[in-house]
Amino acid sequence: MSENPLLLPLGSAVNIEDADGTFMIIARGFQKSPEGFLAGYKVVQHPRGAAPGVKEAVVTQTQIIKVVHRGWENAEDAEFAKKQLATAKAPSAAPAPVAEPKLTIDLSQPAARAPATPRPKTGEEACSGGLSNPKDPFSELRRKGKRK
Repeated sequence: MSENPLLLPLGSAVNIEDADGTFMIIARGFQKSPEGFLAGYKVVQHPRGAAPGVKEAVVTQTQIIKVVHRGWENAEDAEFAKKQLATAKAPSAAPAPVAEPKLTIDLSQPAARAPATPRPKTGEEACSGGLSNPKDPFSELRRKGKRK
């Protein structure tokens, strides 16, 4: 862990501690830790790759025990790594905690009244649901269907 860790390129093949087989790096970035910054990677087991039903794993640079093959890299890759590290080092954009608002209650004014709620329907009203024919709940639909 350091202030400027290296970032392995995509397609690098690595061996990971406590795991059998070789894994391919398919995504990467930096993670902040108390000791500095760590390179973090999303990996899939070789030769399966990223496919339906294949589990991806997230590992850090400290879990990689051997780089079997280093992936292809160019100037764009180096620039990407610099930008990723700069983003990780930037202070978080989390807003500062806001103090609780001062709550005051004005007791000199009467409390606002809640709007009146309709009374529940009782007995026959509830059964008929306000239909023109309480014995036939589909009478309203039949009546509408006869209109042209």
